[in-house]
Amino acid sequence: DALEREEKAHAASVEKCIALENELAAMKPLKRQLEEYKARADEAEVALEECRDDLRRLQEKNISLEGANEALKRGVSLQQAESGDLQKRLQDEGGNSLSGGAVGVGMSELNPELLQELMTLRSEYA
Repeated sequence: DALEREEKAHAASVEKCIALENELAAMKPLKRQLEEYKARADEAEVALEECRDDLRRLQEKNISLEGANEALKRGVSLQQAESGDLQKRLQDEGGNSLSGGAVGVGMSELNPELLQELMTLRSEYA
């Protein structure tokens, strides 16, 4: 009787062992797949962090460029205003001091190189 119970217990243990071995064999591909997914997740995490760093750098650069753009816009506005003032001044001064509509009168403030060229041309044709 004890022998029979022991044989049944042994047979149940062997059967359980075989079932566990089969389950383990079925798990091996899943384990490999899990390891592969873990590796991919690690790679994706690294790539995500690199993208975040790139985004942070680009945002900082964007802020810097926006500041530079605003500074350039202010500079353009100031130069346009100054240009308008100079044109008005030239028109005011030109209307009062031009005798016979001579070319180059009052140009020294705007372009000294152009004035020098006019002087050279005048001296060549004088």
